[in-house]
Amino acid sequence: MTWLGALSLALALYGVIVLLEWVYARLLARPEWAAQAAGLSIVLRATDAEAWVEDVVRRIGRLLPGAPGEPPEFLQVLVSEADSTDQTLPILERLCRDYRFLGWVEPGLEPADVLAQCRHRAVLWLEVSPRTSPTGVAAMVEAVLGALLRSRVQA
Repeated sequence: MTWLGALSLALALYGVIVLLEWVYARLLARPEWAAQAAGLSIVLRATDAEAWVEDVVRRIGRLLPGAPGEPPEFLQVLVSEADSTDQTLPILERLCRDYRFLGWVEPGLEPADVLAQCRHRAVLWLEVSPRTSPTGVAAMVEAVLGALLRSRVQA
């Protein structure tokens, strides 16, 4: 990838983050939508992500308010493994035991079946694979979760 391609990708990711934060803030600013947008489900669907999936989960855990590992009622984080050929599955299983805010989704489920397990109407679906930037995934989750936490403090 050339430097121009990397710069374009970084700017596009930044634009998506800003757009998501803006849209989410506008939804929560309207009282009639507050009940519907009161929570967020994050789905991490990982394929061959053994090298960095644990780092992303730890970063999410550090952002959460309250006791470490305690799941806040307004947030659901589901992890799912999708046909990995590396050690992603055992890593995800261990993370689900270590972090109580994580929910486990059985491997191989279709996306519609995974969505059916989401508690909240707002869903951030992230497909993570070796082609995905771990920094980009973590930055996106941090931006959306940060906007959600700021909106809950203001409410």
